[in-house]
Amino acid sequence: MRPAGSLEAIALLEEGGQTIDLWLTDVIMPEISERVVADVCKTLRPHGAVFFMSDDVAPAILATVRCQDTLRQRPFSEKELLAIVHSIPGSA
Repeated sequence: MRPAGSLEAIALLEEGGQTIDLWLTDVIMPEISERVVADVCKTLRPHGAVFFMSDDVAPAILATVRCQDTLRQRPFSEKELLAIVHSIPGSA
């Protein structure tokens, strides 16, 4: 699934019906902060992992992400993304 923004992402999470093992999100999202979306994801889908990506990993951005090890700077290759996904506990 590929929601257009934060509100649509939350609506998809609340609908249920599909399994979400990994939530891949940009650090900066329109409408609502990505941290709120990640918190909703972890509440509604506690067994899924949340992975943040960003073009900018400045200190102000890093401060919004609680788990620094789940944040990677773009760009990254498909091979790097697969390695990142497989390194996240609960994502395999």
